Amino acid sequence: MNAGNSLTKEKIIFYLNLDKASLPKWFYGLAVHLNSHGVKLVPIERSQISSFQKKSGTINLLILVTSFKHKRIFEQMISDSLGLMIKNGQTKCFHLTSFGENTELKKRKVTKNYFYYKLPFSMKKIAEKLALEIDNDKESQLWPGGRGPRLSDEIIG
Repeated sequence: MNAGNSLTKEKIIFYLNLDKASLPKWFYGLAVHLNSHGVKLVPIERSQISSFQKKSGTINLLILVTSFKHKRIFEQMISDSLGLMIKNGQTKCFHLTSFGENTELKKRKVTKNYFYYKLPFSMKKIAEKLALEIDNDKESQLWPGGRGPRLSDEIIG
């Protein structure tokens, strides 16, 4: 089995670290809460987003914006390629911030791939919400019936 197939079968949220420093302390706590829901939290860098997206189709991306510096970086990424990836359904963005919603995504009416969460939020609650959104996405991609419709011989004649 190649890496692309394994990424699509597992429930993974990629955490985009905007600081390029070591992972924040809260990352490990959130990873534990998500793991209890069967979701893995994996750190990723900006340069890796498109390569993971190409391997797995659609990726779930968690972005935490807590400072003006992070806000500027996030808005620049949306203006560049990330906004288009979200709009086209290649990336599902979970945006946690103490600031408002991203106006460009809100203006484009990107609703099924952009999820805004206003901070403060408990780790347990946000883990539940993220896991629920990922589960809803997996269920919406499944065919609801067992078989396709068939025409009977009586109708065909």
